[in-house]
Amino acid sequence: MLGEVKLIRLLLTLTLGAVLCAAAPRVVVGAVPGDSRGRLAAQISAPLCRTLDCVSFGLVAPHRLLSWSRMHSAHVGGVFLVQLTRTARGRALVIDLSTGPGEILHAWTLVLRGTKLSTIAVAQMVEEARELLDPTGGRAPPVTPEPPPTVAKVPPPPRAQTLDLTPTGPPDSAAIPPTVVIEPARGRPPSALPFAAVDLGLDALHRNFSVSGQAAAPQQVRAYNAGLLIAPHFHAELYPFLRRAPSSLDGFGLSADYAFATWYSTSGDCASAANGAPCAEENRSSHPTSYQRFDFAVTWRFAVSEGWTLVPSLGLRLGGFSVGADAAGRSFVNFPNTSDNGVELGLKAAFQWTDRLAFLGELALVPRISGGELLGPRFFPEGHGYALELGGGVSLKLLHNVDARLLGSFLHEGYTFPSRLKALYPATGASDDYVSLKASLRYSF
Repeated sequence: MLGEVKLIRLLLTLTLGAVLCAAAPRVVVGAVPGDSRGRLAAQISAPLCRTLDCVSFGLVAPHRLLSWSRMHSAHVGGVFLVQLTRTARGRALVIDLSTGPGEILHAWTLVLRGTKLSTIAVAQMVEEARELLDPTGGRAPPVTPEPPPTVAKVPPPPRAQTLDLTPTGPPDSAAIPPTVVIEPARGRPPSALPFAAVDLGLDALHRNFSVSGQAAAPQQVRAYNAGLLIAPHFHAELYPFLRRAPSSLDGFGLSADYAFATWYSTSGDCASAANGAPCAEENRSSHPTSYQRFDFAVTWRFAVSEGWTLVPSLGLRLGGFSVGADAAGRSFVNFPNTSDNGVELGLKAAFQWTDRLAFLGELALVPRISGGELLGPRFFPEGHGYALELGGGVSLKLLHNVDARLLGSFLHEGYTFPSRLKALYPATGASDDYVSLKASLRYSF
């Protein structure tokens, strides 16, 4: 007898659970950008999924990109897209309930108190979302009965009412529930990091090359100053593991960067000829000049706090500046072609100030560069060189997947030459500096 009672209870529990799950609308809860540990997302998804039927974000978002067709075929009624923002009252979560492309059914703004959301405010949002997605509560709409025939009634005489005018004092502020502020939905960042990005732009470069410690030397290495060089710039990023289930490898990626300017020419300075000596022929002629730079790196992208993203990298830099022979085959005398090939350590940072504006920074170090002819047998074979680059700028979102970027950078290549060196060009060191301004458009997908 006792076994039959337990069996009946089990059947009733399973039947009731199936009825409740069938009645609850199916929804998807997106991640919170910048919430690397998922603490903010858990405060929203837990109460939502206790009331609504939550399905995995990956079911409707292949490759981390939301697919509305998959959402409708899976009978998902809505998707909650969340972003962290700032309001006049402090940090807040903006939660959009979307039912299709560009269709925002409702938006809530829940103000954070530290890192916590008000449980009352979240419960109120869940109840409103349930009513919006399923006004009938999973039940059939009630049948409105026909109204009974109208019978005229004489209203009873009014009764005397006693008003209690005793002051009750100020209300207990602790008992007042938090206010849920509803604001217009603003443009939001994507709910997931981009799978890939491509940048197309132009660099404006200025180069200044000089050698120190050779004032009294009979043979001197030429100084070089390039006023302005315009170089097309291409950049690409790829994060292949984003197409898989969320894991610790989400931030692993590859990046490539290439800039070049090969259509310029250089001629010597005949005004510097001493004592009226005739200008050398190689100074009169035009020498083809080229600048190229290629960077390839393995990157690791991760969020460290609200709005902050860091991308350390390890890669290889190949590039240099060269002045070739003129049409008669004469080289540019006393000038070394340089290269900055070497292993590069990098760090990039981004801070999302608003939904559309972000600040960018970058740092790169090549501890040992090849130097090209400058560190070759013709000039300073025992020298040492390094490269250090600093940069910063802004990124402005123009469209959902398109950003405009403007960055300035300073690249310093420093060289030291041993004092014991007895060379044709005695010197103590050299400096090769590049100042650049980079403007580009980025497409992310």
